[in-house]
Parts: sequence; C-alpha cells; structure tokens
Amino acid sequence: MPRQNPESPKTVLGKVRVVLDQFSVERPFLTLTEIIDGCGLPKPTVFRLLQELTELGFVAQKGKSYRLGLVSYRLGMVAKQQFHLEEFLDDLLAPLAQKIGETIITATLENNQIMYLHVVESKRPLRYVVGAGARRDIPFGATSMALLCQLSDEDQRAILHPPFQLFTEKTITSLEEYLTRLKLARDKQIVMECGEYYDGIMAIAVPIFTRQPLSITVVGPEERVRPNENLIVALLRETAVEFGKIELYL
Repeated sequence: MPRQNPESPKTVLGKVRVVLDQFSVERPFLTLTEIIDGCGLPKPTVFRLLQELTELGFVAQKGKSYRLGLVSYRLGMVAKQQFHLEEFLDDLLAPLAQKIGETIITATLENNQIMYLHVVESKRPLRYVVGAGARRDIPFGATSMALLCQLSDEDQRAILHPPFQLFTEKTITSLEEYLTRLKLARDKQIVMECGEYYDGIMAIAVPIFTRQPLSITVVGPEERVRPNENLIVALLRETAVEFGKIELYL
C-alpha cells in the first residue's frame, strides 16, 4: 500500500486538486491504482473523491480506467477563451518560427513540473516533437534552467532533489554544478544545452520574467541549430522583450 505523503493537502479541495492533477496529455486514462500511486493519498480517500467527481461530471469512468469528464472539458474551454493565450502566442511566435525553422516551446512551472503551454513544431522532416500540455519533471533541458533561474536560491533548492536522472553522458548530475548553471542563466538571461538530454539535440532558451515564470525554447538537431546560434539568441531576446510587455495571468 502506498504511503501517504506527509505534505499532502489537508483540505478536501486540495485533495481534489491532487487527484485531478494526475491526468495529463501523456496520461489521459488512469486506473485507480495509478491515481493512488501518483497522489499519495489513502485508497479510501481517492476512491471516495473519484466517485463524487464522477457523479458531478468532472471525471468519467470507462471500465477500470478514469479520464477527465465533460464538466472539466467545458471549464477548460471557458478558461481557454478567457486567456486568449494560444492566439497571443500564435501571433507572437509565428514570425519567430518562420525565421528559425525549428520547434519553439513556451513553458511555465506548475506543481514543480515543467508544463508546455504552446508548441510551434518545425516543418522539417527531422524535428523535435512534443505537444502543448505535456509535462516534464525537473530538471529537464534548457527549458528547465530558463524557468528555475527566475526563482530565488531557496526555492531552487526546494525544488531540486538529487540524484538527477542520467539521460546522456553529458547530463549534469551534481546539484552544485546545476545551481552554478542557473546562476549563469540568470545573469546572462539565456540558456544553451546540447546533448545533455538527447544526443545530437541542441536547445536555446530565454527566461521571461513575468508574474509567473515563463520561457521560450528553440530546439532541434545540433547540426542545424549550432550554425544559427547567434541569430536564434538575438531573436529570442527580442521576443522576450515583447513578451515581457504583456501581463499574463496564468
């Protein structure tokens, strides 16, 4: 039986949030066991909450699997129309994508994870592919550094929990080395990494210092990104300035 996380929320709404947060683009269908393992709440609590959420339409059940229900979908559509975030990002990043020709990712931090808000995929046959709404654990790539460098030193240490996963031979596994990279990213307000998470893949990211940490990352094969490094950095800096003029409420 999974042990309850001592940091689990104490209120009912907090527990509901933890349960709903288990669903993601990568994992839209979950069993009861998967939800319990992910949220660290007692099985009876999770089962009771899922029953109520299903009755209210926030969650739907099919066989042994659960997914988000029509009420969650409707509220998501309302929120999407309210923010107009996708339209704004399309207008801002379309010219950048046309000039660079590589995949461009806009991301934020949510629940100590990276969440991709918007993705413009490269039209080239060989490209980095990921969907908006995807999540990544921290630390992960240039995007992670561009987001974390916006936090205080104390908050960075609270989020980073070594040992870090080793993706390639170049992956940073030392906490102190990673913190040094974050300081450099904060000072220069640009992040570059190559082959640290995927062999042959290079990423350049810029932090966006708004109320909520944001970042824009260009990612693609090193053989294409490296020759255009200076151009990409210049364009990302220009985009960050324009992005920073808009107050976004995420």
